[in-house]
Amino acid sequence: MKANKTQIFLLSIFCVLILLMGCGEKEREKSGIITSNAYSDITDITESMEQEEESESSETFEFGDPIFTEEEEEASPLLEPIDPEAETTLVDGEVLDLTLLGSSMVYGEVFSMVNYPEQYLNKQVKVAGAYFPSYYEETDKYYHYVVISDATACCQSGLEFIWLGHEEEYPDNYPKDGDTIIFTGIYKKYEELGITYYYLEVESLEILD
Repeated sequence: MKANKTQIFLLSIFCVLILLMGCGEKEREKSGIITSNAYSDITDITESMEQEEESESSETFEFGDPIFTEEEEEASPLLEPIDPEAETTLVDGEVLDLTLLGSSMVYGEVFSMVNYPEQYLNKQVKVAGAYFPSYYEETDKYYHYVVISDATACCQSGLEFIWLGHEEEYPDNYPKDGDTIIFTGIYKKYEELGITYYYLEVESLEILD
């Protein structure tokens, strides 16, 4: 079975992420932040700390006890599970401004948009992130994405967008790969090759880099 264009795009982003992680490891080795000679010393220290934590926790924690206290659960919205049946609180004309959220929260919201898109259909969304195009051989077309990372930059999620009036201008009038862009669009859907895709319909786009 052939992969669809979204799967191909995610695979390409994953490959880029792996390369960046590899480069990061080399830079850390050069800077001496963590060296192979120091690894055994670090391991000894961490094992000692883990043994102390295990001895302390074994005295106070029993199987079946809650992991988080009620105060911790109320203070952290990240501990609340995503409800696929829940409706968004947006009303018509109101904008879901993802640029106001922290990196962890915005990634969680985009993850929800990708997995439960019908909740966001026809809503206005303002988003900022890195621009990346993706070519799909099956349709002989380029597709355009804004990519959002979580707080640790280890996980990424992309939203497809269509820039109205500029569809035929790629690559001349489009951002460069990796440029930071910001725009407000309406979340819509279309069908192509028997698959339903969701995207942001954008009228204006600003390049921040």
